[in-house]
Amino acid sequence: MRATLLTVALVTSVNSSAGAACLDDVRTLYTQMQGFRSSESFNFYGFGQGGPHRTWFERLNQVYATECRREVFERCRGIDLYSLHMIAMYGRRDARRDPIIEQSNRDDEENLIACLARHNKSGR
Repeated sequence: MRATLLTVALVTSVNSSAGAACLDDVRTLYTQMQGFRSSESFNFYGFGQGGPHRTWFERLNQVYATECRREVFERCRGIDLYSLHMIAMYGRRDARRDPIIEQSNRDDEENLIACLARHNKSGR
């Protein structure tokens, strides 16, 4: 049920087309991350050079280097776009478990989902 909610709920009212495009990029990255973060290949390769998920990581870095980082921070109540990287990495089996980091990642993910849902309702 939670996985369904995560994929269905996908970032806030955006007046500019650039802001809307940014949030669409974030939605795409989030949806893609959901597809691989618990996969065997991600457990094995992570975001390593030559691995199948490296292009996702490079795309995240490209989006992060733009004004999109600020858009997400402002519209999603302080979420750092790079949280997607942390959420994905913490899903790996070999990730060290720390209750504070785990809760922080859960909170970030829930806030991002809510933000994407607001954008979805108001912008599309």
